[in-house]
Amino acid sequence: MPGEFLGALRRMRRRTRERMEKGKGGASPREVVLRLLDDALATENLRVLRHKRQGQMADEIHAAVAGELRKLANRERAHAERIAARIVQLGGAPGWCPGTPYGRRSSDLLEAGSLEEIICEDVVGEQIAMDTYADIIDYIGDRDLVTRSMLEEILSTEAQHAEDLVGFLPILDSEADTPLSQPMREGREH
Repeated sequence: MPGEFLGALRRMRRRTRERMEKGKGGASPREVVLRLLDDALATENLRVLRHKRQGQMADEIHAAVAGELRKLANRERAHAERIAARIVQLGGAPGWCPGTPYGRRSSDLLEAGSLEEIICEDVVGEQIAMDTYADIIDYIGDRDLVTRSMLEEILSTEAQHAEDLVGFLPILDSEADTPLSQPMREGREH
């Protein structure tokens, strides 16, 4: 279903904000940071899966964009690995199953659509992720400079990811007479 991905990211963002509010009232700062990092890990994992799938599906449509989507997936994976490592450093156990805490299978969030539509949705998804990271950074403040620095670095690269995605749109638009406007579905005949 269109919008499931953005809906999941919005639910994750809402959950992150709720955890920050609850953290003000009683949970230890370390416990709250672990939960926030686990939410960030789930978000990154979802985006890795999405970019990997998009890269595979775009191969037959636009090889250059497909390659860039694969690179984005690898960058998001690197973010996830950094976040997971920090969770372990703080004494937690990283949750590597995206989507499951939110009542959906991750595959439900990998909907079909035209490549242009999917990339537009990804740009919005990057903005939601950037807003979430900014909120977590503000929440952490000076209490955990290592985590804060890591998240600031990830935030700066997320802004670049959004720019990269926006940069794909003119490429796709200039080839509007190609199958780009056709829905990308699994099992499409070659």
